[in-house]
Order: sequence, then C-alpha cells, then structure tokens
Amino acid sequence: MRAIEFINLLVEGYKEVEAKFIKSGADAASVKQVLNSFRELVNKNQVLGHERNIDWWGKNKSFDEFSSFVNDKLAAPTKTQLKRKRVVGKSIFVKEDDNWLIVIPLDKQSSCFYGKNSSWCTTIPNQNHFENYFYRNDVILIYCLNKKTGGMWAIAGHKDLPEFEIFNKEDDRIGSDKFTRETGLNAQEILSLAVRTYGNQISTSKSDYKTYFSYLEENMPGFTGKNRDLQLEKALIYTKAPYYSHYYIRMIHDHADQTTVDSIPHEIVLAAINYVWQTITYVTAPTQQMLINAVSSGKMSAFRYIVEKLKINPPNDKIIETFLLSNHAMYIDDHIELLNIMKIPLNEKIISKTVNDNINAVYFFLRYGYKVSDDSIIKLIHESPNSDFEYFLETTNIFKNVSDKVKMALIHREPNSLKYFDTTTEELRIRAYKRNPGLLLSQLIKGYYPSEAEQRVLSDEGVNAEAIENNLREAKYRLTRDIKFYASELKRYKDNIITERESLAELVAELKDENAEWKKTSPQLADHFVRAIEFQKNKIKGLISSSKQLKKFSKETKENYDKLTHGEQTIGIISRNQKAD
Repeated sequence: MRAIEFINLLVEGYKEVEAKFIKSGADAASVKQVLNSFRELVNKNQVLGHERNIDWWGKNKSFDEFSSFVNDKLAAPTKTQLKRKRVVGKSIFVKEDDNWLIVIPLDKQSSCFYGKNSSWCTTIPNQNHFENYFYRNDVILIYCLNKKTGGMWAIAGHKDLPEFEIFNKEDDRIGSDKFTRETGLNAQEILSLAVRTYGNQISTSKSDYKTYFSYLEENMPGFTGKNRDLQLEKALIYTKAPYYSHYYIRMIHDHADQTTVDSIPHEIVLAAINYVWQTITYVTAPTQQMLINAVSSGKMSAFRYIVEKLKINPPNDKIIETFLLSNHAMYIDDHIELLNIMKIPLNEKIISKTVNDNINAVYFFLRYGYKVSDDSIIKLIHESPNSDFEYFLETTNIFKNVSDKVKMALIHREPNSLKYFDTTTEELRIRAYKRNPGLLLSQLIKGYYPSEAEQRVLSDEGVNAEAIENNLREAKYRLTRDIKFYASELKRYKDNIITERESLAELVAELKDENAEWKKTSPQLADHFVRAIEFQKNKIKGLISSSKQLKKFSKETKENYDKLTHGEQTIGIISRNQKAD
C-alpha cells in the first residue's frame, strides 16, 4: 500500500512541476517532452542525488535551466557506451606506463585501432594485410606507441625465426640501433618477451581463423553456386578471405539469380571487392562501403565506373577522399587531373586531407585551378626537393597569382621567383634584392628604375654603382665590336649569295642552250650539269641559312646593347646619388 502511495506522490509531483513550468510561460508540449526524458534518465540511474528529485527542480530552477540539464544528460555517453567505446578487439598489453603502450594486436579490429595514425598496411580496415601477416604467415606484430610524443614503431617477427623487422610511423624500415636511439627500447628483448610470455595465447588466437580457412580450402572447390551455402558464408565472414569471397560471389552470379547475389552478406562482398574491384558490378545496388572499397582496390578504373556507369556524380566526400588518399603518391597528378576533367568539385576539407597525406598534391591542385590554403603552399615551398621545386617554378604558372604571404615564402627560398609573379610590392622586391642583389641589377639592365628604398639595397649590400656603371660601359664596348663584326659578315654573306646565284644562272642557261657545243660532242655531260646545278642550289641554301643565323645574333646583340644603355643610364643616376650621400 505504501508503494502505491509513493508512486502517486511522484506522479502528483511531476504534474505540479509541469503546471508550474507552463504557467511560467514555457511551451506545454516542450515541457511534457522534457519531463518524459527526465523520467527516463531517472529510471536508468543516469541522474543522481538531489537532481533526481523533480520537486527540487520545480522549487529551485527555471524551465530553461531544467531543459538545459536534461539535454546535456541525453547528449552525454552512458557508462555502458563509454565501456563499449573502449572495446577495440583482442590484444595483449606487453607494457604500459606513463610513456609507453606496447601492444600485440590479436585481430584486425585491434590492429586498426592502435595503428590508426600510422602508414602501416596492417592497419588499413578494408584490406587483408593483417590477416596475411598474422594468421597465414605467423608473424607477430608488436606496436610500440609513445604516449607523450605520438611516435609509433612496429616490430614484425616470427616465434621460430631470429630475424625481425622494425618500421617507423611512416612505414619506413629502420635498423635496431636506430630504433634504440629513437625510443630507448630494445626490439630484440621486446620480441623475446612477447614470444616467451604470450606465445601460447597468440597461437590460440590464431586457431579459429586457421580452422575456418582450412574449411574454405577443402570445401570451396566443390561449391556449385546454385544456392547460398551458410557454412561457407560463416567461414568467409570470419576470415574475410578475398580470393574465396570473390570466387563464392562469382559462382553464385554465374549460376543463380540476381536476388540470390544481392542477398549475400555485406562482409563477404566487401572482401571480394578488395580482391577484384569489378565484383561491384555483380551487385544491383552497391552500398557506400562497397563503393569505397572498390575505389580503394580499383583506383581510377573503379572511380570512372562509379561516376560514368553508376551515374554517381559527384560522388560523396568519402569516396573522393578514398580515391585521392588510397593511391600511390606518384599517381596523384593523374587523379587530380581526372577530377578536373570530370568537373568534380573539391571542398577545403578534402584538399587539406590530401595535402597532409601528400604535400606534392599542392602542385597539382594549383595546376588544375583548385584553391589551396596559403599554409599548405608554404609548407610545400619549405619541404619540396630542389628538382621538383625548380621544375614547377619554371614550367608552370601555378605561383603566378598567389598571395603576398606565399610570394614572400617563395622569394625566401628562391629570389628569382620574383620574375614569375604578375604583380609585386616594394616589400617583396626589396626582400628579393636583399637575397640576391644581382637580381636588381638584371632588372636595371632591362630599364627598370628602382625606388629609393630599393636603391638603398645596393648600398646596404655593399654594391658599388660606379663600378657597375664602368662594367656596363665596357660591356657595351665589347658589344659594339660584335655589332660591327656581324654587320661585316652579313655584307660578305650577301655578296657571296649574289655571286653564287649568278653562277647558278649560268649553269642553268648552259644546260638549256640547245646550240651548246658540248651537246654535239659530249652529250653525256648533261648529268654533270644537273649535279652541278643541284650542288649550287644547296650551297646557296647553306649561305642563306647561315646569313639568317647571323641576323638573329646581330639582332640579339643590338637588343642587349640597348638594355645595357638603359642600365648604364639608371646605374649612372644611382652612382651619382651614392656619391652625393
């Protein structure tokens, strides 16, 4: 009887608080909804202490405060949810302290979780590398994770072999000595401890996989494909064996109806697509994950199929990210070019992820007109090898219209970058001239007259304008001699061409003269005249070609002379200014 009375009191309490909140001006429907949510939280023991008491809320808090509290509680994960979030597959902790977590993953889920920030192939969710290493080749994988620095190293060894390999976070193979210098750990001791202490546990974790895989090896060859085989599917789901998954689906596709194909479990289809991306063509309505796996496996061919055949254009961000990030860095140019040809837009997030994965992608995003952040471009400028940097600087216009911030970084690395910009500021020019005073001198020779601040760069850098003026004058003198030489040679060539043309005319006339004496006495000389005429024509062509080349040299020399004249005049002014100072 007391329990019934208590429940009635609670119900009355909720009704009183509901009436009070509505009377204060709150929306009736909202009040009812929030009270129902609060009641559920109390029943699940997610509200403790006096906050469980609805009367306390009615007496001490407004509806807005009450509503905010309830919504925050609903958004917060429960203890069960937090616990589930920590479930990351099966693993063995070899060591854990404030600095290090050294862990042996015993399944794919654990490998992907602990290695998620590395480039290790064994941590790629939709690939079969972990299974190949751990289950089939009996390789023990040990991940050494530094909690404070974020450093990551992987040791790959075998319980029956003395050799082992070590990989850093970027998946580069390193030696034991370097590993010890970088970590203070001994890889051999860690591997020996793992084998000695956890060998049996590691072996046991592999037994189920090997049992299922043996079942596939024994029974898949006899599979007809006319109907689904639930035992085979169970083994395929556990092992995710790519070859057998593809074989299973292909047999059903060839011998059963489409409905049967579409009913095959999702996990099997994904594993098959990892082996042969064209498996996706067997499925009537591929899922998002199937499309992602196909792109990861089939690269450009799969991406074209999705866009052109399935008419998914544009694909969603996840598919585009997979297309850009799952391919080898050396092919990034082709992938970005394809996106550009297909007119597929890229948002800032995708571009940023791609650049973080492959800094050279900046070159190609810029080349094809995609917008890249200044910070990414500057990072490229700082990190790009000289050969790549010089090639793109000289052969493309990708840095033509970048921001002044990027231009400054370019000039800091290579002052000659100045000549590739459409527009410059005095600050940019001064920075470039300070880095390379010769750059200003080359500008002066082209007739550019610098500002006073730019002129001061010459003085600040110890450049003697008067000496340069004298050098220019001497250079002009040498060019004057060259100009006279070319003029003389051109006249000589012209005279020679006239003479040789006259000789050619005489030969032609002699050949055509029917009354020529030689035709009566030695008609066989006709062939001699034909060859002589051909020789004379080639000789004239050679003279004309050489004459054109001389004209080109003469023109370039005169242009250089004019530039030196401009430079001499400008330097002369600067020289007088320096003397006045």
